[in-house]
Amino acid sequence: MKRKLLALSALFSVFLLIPSCSGETEGDGDKKESGKDSTEVEEQSAYDIAPNYVPDNELPAECEFIDAYVDCHQWTDVNGKNYFVRSLGFPIPTEVRAQLGDPTETQYIYAFHYRETSDGISLIHEYKDSVMACEFDIIMDHVEKCFFVTDLDEDDMGEVTYMYRLSCTSDVSPSTQKLHIVEGHDRYTVNGNSIVFDEGGEYELGEEFANAPEGFEEHAIGIWEEHSDEMGGF
Repeated sequence: MKRKLLALSALFSVFLLIPSCSGETEGDGDKKESGKDSTEVEEQSAYDIAPNYVPDNELPAECEFIDAYVDCHQWTDVNGKNYFVRSLGFPIPTEVRAQLGDPTETQYIYAFHYRETSDGISLIHEYKDSVMACEFDIIMDHVEKCFFVTDLDEDDMGEVTYMYRLSCTSDVSPSTQKLHIVEGHDRYTVNGNSIVFDEGGEYELGEEFANAPEGFEEHAIGIWEEHSDEMGGF
């Protein structure tokens, strides 16, 4: 009888030990899993630089533009909320006469960068280009599908890439084409011409690309080649 009681006592002790061992294993597993998570978490940007289209009737009153509204895109980066407005000037008759006495016109193309902070909305940059005293037809517009906001150098400041075309012409031929990458006060420019009926498409990188952050040149060339076909529309 005594031996039977001793056997039962030993068996009861084994059952008491089983939960304790399981508990230690589960706790160790939690610690290992927790440590794994902490090493695998990658730092992510707190800013949403993906641009959002803003209709003209929703544009803040402070974001002024000249003549015809083309579009506006908004994004947020380390500097605050940004608005980039593109517009097209109306043709302006000039007093300059062509060689045969025909009237001429001048037209401007614009881009405005506004920034909103706790102090309000202010104009950061205004970009302007033009065709002056044209005696033929002025071809001018922003390439609407060519607008990108990126953070290639991962500094939480968005870079804007946009393109436009302009020309004074009397036939169907490649237009002057320009691409700008703008980051803060820095601007990187590609100059060349569009592609029309398999003609054109040449470009030249600005000297500023020599000191541009890594990836800027490849980005500019890729966007240029993708959007240079003028017959595909603006």
